[in-house]
Amino acid sequence: MTFKSIRKIAILVFPGVDDIDFVGPYRVLQAAIAAQEKLGGKQSLESCKLLTFAPYSPNSLLTSAHGIQFKPDGVFDESQYLPMISSLSPVEGAYTEFKNGNLIKLLKEVSAANPQLLWGSVCTGAMLLGHAGILKAGNQGSTHHSAKNELEALGVLVKEDRVVFDGGIATSGGVTSGIDLALNLVAQIIDSAAAENVATGMEYEYFKAN
Repeated sequence: MTFKSIRKIAILVFPGVDDIDFVGPYRVLQAAIAAQEKLGGKQSLESCKLLTFAPYSPNSLLTSAHGIQFKPDGVFDESQYLPMISSLSPVEGAYTEFKNGNLIKLLKEVSAANPQLLWGSVCTGAMLLGHAGILKAGNQGSTHHSAKNELEALGVLVKEDRVVFDGGIATSGGVTSGIDLALNLVAQIIDSAAAENVATGMEYEYFKAN
């Protein structure tokens, strides 16, 4: 399975998630979906949803790292999704989830049962993929500069690029790099013209991964 074959994207969210880490990619992907709908015909990218997981309820408001309250679209199930792990501020978000073990447990179970799934991370989300054994020693990856040493300690070859693809894993650097990740996904799933169209609309010059 390649990123070109992706039709649905799930962005995993939880309390303390950094606002731009999930809103940036979500904005890009929804704009790409809307542009396809205007053109009509077959849609390469069908949906992008904000999904949470136990013990968090999709019926309750989640609070981001900077105080924005939002309601997720539902609960994550791995069927037909590319889980894009939305990471948070180093103190609260991702590290809280790492310590309580809920998300790590989910990632391990889902990846073991569904080896065909493709994965993505924003910011310190790469650390979660690493501790879950998805981003492995010898893989190339990117993350927030504050987590570089921790990711390298797991054997990951950390690059300073804003977006890094290694097989079925796409990782991005800190915060705004998630926008670049989403635009690179649009380029692969739909085409480069679609990505350029969204970037132009956002007045954003994005990093194009090799």
